[in-house]
Amino acid sequence: VSLAAGDAGKRVEVDNTIDWESTGVSLKASFPLTAENRNATYNLGVGTIQRSTNNEHKYEVPHKFWFDLTDKSGQYGLSVLEDCKYGSDKPDDHTVRLTLLYTPSADKCPTWLYQASQDWGIQKVKYGLYAHPGSWAESETQKQAEYLNKPLIAFEAPKHKGTLGKAFSFLQISSSGVGLMALKKAENSDYYIVRVNELTGKDLKNVSLTFPARIADAYEVNGQEQKTGDIKTSDNKLVFDLSHYTIRSFAVRLSPKERINLVQTEVDLPFNEDAMSHDNNRSDGTFYKKPYDPTRHGNLYGYPAEEIPGEIVSEGIVFKMGSREDLHNNVVRCAGQEIELPAGDYNKLYLLAAAYEDLSDDFVVNGHKVNLAISKWHGFMGQHYDRKFDVDGYTVYDVKAPYLKEDDIAWFASHIHFAYPSANVPYEYAYIFKYAIDIDPDTRKIVLPDDPEIRIFAITLVKDPGDDIKMLQPLHDDFSSYPPYRLRPGKHVKLR
Repeated sequence: VSLAAGDAGKRVEVDNTIDWESTGVSLKASFPLTAENRNATYNLGVGTIQRSTNNEHKYEVPHKFWFDLTDKSGQYGLSVLEDCKYGSDKPDDHTVRLTLLYTPSADKCPTWLYQASQDWGIQKVKYGLYAHPGSWAESETQKQAEYLNKPLIAFEAPKHKGTLGKAFSFLQISSSGVGLMALKKAENSDYYIVRVNELTGKDLKNVSLTFPARIADAYEVNGQEQKTGDIKTSDNKLVFDLSHYTIRSFAVRLSPKERINLVQTEVDLPFNEDAMSHDNNRSDGTFYKKPYDPTRHGNLYGYPAEEIPGEIVSEGIVFKMGSREDLHNNVVRCAGQEIELPAGDYNKLYLLAAAYEDLSDDFVVNGHKVNLAISKWHGFMGQHYDRKFDVDGYTVYDVKAPYLKEDDIAWFASHIHFAYPSANVPYEYAYIFKYAIDIDPDTRKIVLPDDPEIRIFAITLVKDPGDDIKMLQPLHDDFSSYPPYRLRPGKHVKLR
């Protein structure tokens, strides 16, 4: 249980680590309050709704980010802030309960009996409590819920004078009653997409969005980023009205300033293997483990060539792909090859690669070994605790450790090809990963590992003037901090 200084001190945060191995039961955090009201307010992400105390047809309700019980006097209340726990209930007029975990018994439905062990493992759950005067709409409930769900993340960059001053904001919103739902690059243009919504159920006039440069063009768009109307601009501001609980989206193009164009050169590679196949000839190219026994056709899977573009662009880096035509080699199977690099003032070498299984090996650059961990070319990028079932499909005999791979995905497909018999394998995702190696301007060659399980798709040299920015906090789950989990023998193992 924690408090913090400043705005974060306005809420109590509760972090829970739960060793869960229960069936047919839910786990709830219960809050008996001095506030009393038959109705509570539940946030829906794009609006709110009031619901009454439980009845026989309403014993669990959905919400997003928060729900609130304000006293019937209207003088005070408490908001429960949740981090990805979207169900709760209200057993009486002064108690609310947040559902943290639920594993059904499923004993009345044998077909789905394996659900009786779902969510077994170590669970980490956070929620917050925010007490306020007046109603939730007059308080900071929305802001405090955002703080809990989206804490500030710190990055470290090399010290430099810079040109933007000590403080810089890409977007400022004039009203605290307006939420920012999205700020992103447009899918098919150099515009930015900004999506906002009204948070407290009030009509707002002359809302302004302020950008760091003059707006060259702007218009309103729908969810498919198609133009639906014009919008008023004033220098670096968008100005518009926003009615209660409304969502509005805009495409914005800022006046060009000095643009940093990456100097980059694609490297020609000695392709020696075909790992891709078209849907009408799935046995053409396969991604297999060496040595290969031609008398056995097991594990002959390949990338779907019809989905792979001639160029893959990842974060501004352009990679030239090999031919996707039948009988053409398109990857380098690593065998200690020396790859000659073109001359130039480059400081980064980016390569696209994948491996038959997760592994690490050394690349040699200017006589120095650089170890890279290369991820498996297909399968899951992450998974929470997964159960191991006996042959009956219902007896849990072990639980796998959770994992999350951090590799940079440059490209992926929704399926792979199976050569013999010819078939598509849906939901077996295929990946090509991007890896970076720091190099000196005088680097003229790279020596690949002598490991046939690693395939190289493309190499691009880049002169990158940007800072090497280091994350000081993870942007993802860090399962290394989880305690080890062991299935307790003799308990909840046989599910029927």
